[in-house]
Amino acid sequence: MRFFITSENHTTIADKVRSVRNSIGQKISKMAEMKDYGQSVSYWGHISIVNPSSVYDKGFYPEVKKYSGSKKEVELRLKIDYDDVVNGDEKKLYTLFTDSILRGVHIAESELKIDDFDFKRFRADLNELFSKEGWL
Repeated sequence: MRFFITSENHTTIADKVRSVRNSIGQKISKMAEMKDYGQSVSYWGHISIVNPSSVYDKGFYPEVKKYSGSKKEVELRLKIDYDDVVNGDEKKLYTLFTDSILRGVHIAESELKIDDFDFKRFRADLNELFSKEGWL
């Protein structure tokens, strides 16, 4: 499975989150490429949305939770609290982003109709990776 992460950030925090997001993405991508979680998902896209509430109040950047069975793609666009990012140190940023990814796994399992995917093993592999890297 291919895993991809990016973020839709307010310009004030883009530099702050870039290395954390990229580090997490590289590690998960490497892990996911070597695993087989089932036939229903070949691509998992996770987009973290980090903007001040004033941006959301104007209707921009709603959360998205989609699965395309024909393309075998999961697309999750999930919000992370802007103030937590602004006030957080690097350790806190890792926690915020890994929590968002795990929230995405929960959403995909409980809200999206994905039949042949081993959510239990994917979640366990993510937790093991996050613990090993000291991100939890």
